[in-house]
Amino acid sequence: MAEPPSDSSSQPKPVIDLLESIDLGRTRRPRPPDAAALAAGLSRCIRAVDPELSLPPPETLTQDNIREASHGVEEALKLINCPHPLQASDIYNLEVRNVYPVAQWLVNHVRMRNGVMGDEKPMRMHILEEMQLLHEKIRAARVDSVVHRLMLLMESLKVLEKKELDLQSDYTAKKSDLEAKIIHLEEKISNDCDSKSLHDDLDHCISMSLEKLHLAKKELAARLRMVLSVKRQLEDVPSQSELIQYERRFSELNMNIEEIHRQTRKYYATYNALLDIKELMLKETSLLNSLNSQFQDAISDTAGRLKLIDSMEGILKGIKQKLEKVQDGIQADQRVCKTLREKYAAAAARQRRGSSLLKALQEEITRNQRLKNELQSRNAATLCEVEVIGSL
Repeated sequence: MAEPPSDSSSQPKPVIDLLESIDLGRTRRPRPPDAAALAAGLSRCIRAVDPELSLPPPETLTQDNIREASHGVEEALKLINCPHPLQASDIYNLEVRNVYPVAQWLVNHVRMRNGVMGDEKPMRMHILEEMQLLHEKIRAARVDSVVHRLMLLMESLKVLEKKELDLQSDYTAKKSDLEAKIIHLEEKISNDCDSKSLHDDLDHCISMSLEKLHLAKKELAARLRMVLSVKRQLEDVPSQSELIQYERRFSELNMNIEEIHRQTRKYYATYNALLDIKELMLKETSLLNSLNSQFQDAISDTAGRLKLIDSMEGILKGIKQKLEKVQDGIQADQRVCKTLREKYAAAAARQRRGSSLLKALQEEITRNQRLKNELQSRNAATLCEVEVIGSL
């Protein structure tokens, strides 16, 4: 058993400092090193070890209710199987030498519990990062946006094709107009028209035609650039085979996520079960050690036997509560298992029905194909008979 410092035999400050050395997520406020502070520190550490114990909040402890709180601390230490005996009078009378081993045991127990929970956080963060990375990869593929973009490009291509047909019609009309003008000029030449007038008309027609040709080339170049841009965009869109590969990859990623999620839940369940087993074994060991060390002293007198009986009744009550909690958990798991079995049975029935329907469909397809073949054979035979009769 650890001994307190030599100067703590009458001063509770070292014990209070030890109890407050554990960071339990509270705001520390200065308070005098009295029995209320000592009881508050013990109560806080006990609540950290077993949150289900009903103890008054440490902030409400004062000199007026210190005796009641000390008795509550004494009973709680028995329920969590503290190996060091402590009476309520040791707390409110500031018997530091008796309180120090209990405080040291509580602080070590809280630190060990916090250490176990701290080791669990890196694994949880790693799993969450992996799942976040998979989600980012899925979003990076942007299949929905690619399909939407493909539809827009197809609509743009249809619009361009319509415009091309309109331009073709316009060019045909212009060609007919030019041919009519050529015919008109040929008629003038054949009718011996004035050469100067004819020359002016030809110059005017040529200049107008060149201007129209220049404008048409500019418009054609702009149209060509637009068509090339649309073609490049269409080439950037994944093909049907690539989309199928994307879909397969997404299915694989989804299966990997579900497998990681299932394994994570399995690991958490295993860890929680092992942690409960460990706590129960520690409590059992502590109880046996306590009985071994205190049984002879407690059985020697009547008061000790009564105190031992009360202590055992409290332990029995705690065990019954723990047993009821475990039984409730088992019943909940059994209900979940029953529900899953019912779902599995319904799914198996649907699968069997689907298999029978598929088999019947395949048989009908085979029968239909056989009837088609027979019909074709009969038609061929009938045609041959008609040809023979016609030849006769």
